[in-house]
Amino acid sequence: MTSNTKQHWETVYETKTPEQVSWTQKIPETSLNFINSFQLSKEAKIMDIGGGDSDVLDFIPDTSYDMWHDRAAFHFLTTKNQIDTYISLTQKFVSRNLIIGAFSDNGPLKCSGLEITQYSKNKMSEAFNAGFEPIKCIRETHQTPFKTTQDFVFCSFKKQ
Repeated sequence: MTSNTKQHWETVYETKTPEQVSWTQKIPETSLNFINSFQLSKEAKIMDIGGGDSDVLDFIPDTSYDMWHDRAAFHFLTTKNQIDTYISLTQKFVSRNLIIGAFSDNGPLKCSGLEITQYSKNKMSEAFNAGFEPIKCIRETHQTPFKTTQDFVFCSFKKQ
């Protein structure tokens, strides 16, 4: 991620409330349903990508994770290098389960003023096919806090 992108996100989080950003959900039911479907123990190691002020492309874990969950961060990666780096991280550091939620091919072309990459169920499965087997893909229409809608695709995978 460039320093401009990092500064962009710092400004978003410093100047907006949760009700002013499109990704806010009172209850992220789709993510919770996928997470619960894995029936992990309370001791499971879980990574929630985009759940804070981290920079995923610079992330070098010192452990592997039983589950890696990403709701709406992956689609902000728009170059082949960024996407390949992210996928490589999942291949190295996910030991069991992967959940990715991203804008679908019917979703927006931009979010928070940034270009995004859209995904179909097939494109998502193809992106993670080296090392992961698709379990389930669904589409979801997310209603933003300001009553617009955004179309997502969510896919779950298991490590091969």
